[in-house]
Amino acid sequence: MKICRWTLICASMVGLFGCKSEDDQLSEELWGEIGGESLGYRSWAQFPGYEAPMLSDSHAGYTVRTFINDIASDFVSSGEWTGQMPGGTVVVKESFYSTDGQDISADLRNITVMWKVEGYAADTPETNNWFYVNFNPNGNVGESETGKIQGQPTNCIDCHTGVKDNDYIYLYDFTP
Repeated sequence: MKICRWTLICASMVGLFGCKSEDDQLSEELWGEIGGESLGYRSWAQFPGYEAPMLSDSHAGYTVRTFINDIASDFVSSGEWTGQMPGGTVVVKESFYSTDGQDISADLRNITVMWKVEGYAADTPETNNWFYVNFNPNGNVGESETGKIQGQPTNCIDCHTGVKDNDYIYLYDFTP
């Protein structure tokens, strides 16, 4: 009888603590997709015209540089703007503890990622399937006073809504 009781208790604990939210699952998958702690995304392309580090007005005034995966790079290179980036697009923005717009030898502050996930946040079509996450350099999801910075964070949505006609992308003007 004791084994059965402990089995039930353990099963209950797994049920309570073993389930992850969709946002947690997507963040974990995305961290692997961008290369994890090896920062494999650094071998990816960059938006044309934005190959050098730059000062970001929107990311707390720190020096940033941005990378895009092959899906985004191929799309940008094609020059065929369809009104939105294709599903699977990943945009990675590194932020460094430097405010001169050039120095990337400073410590990495965080890694902010936009990922176009088909069907994500279907109840909020105004965000066009974008999943946002802010990683610490070690891969943990950043936190703010309102919780984890992942999914549809208010700050990300409020800022990127200003360029919704450009599929919520600031760096590259796709409009004809």
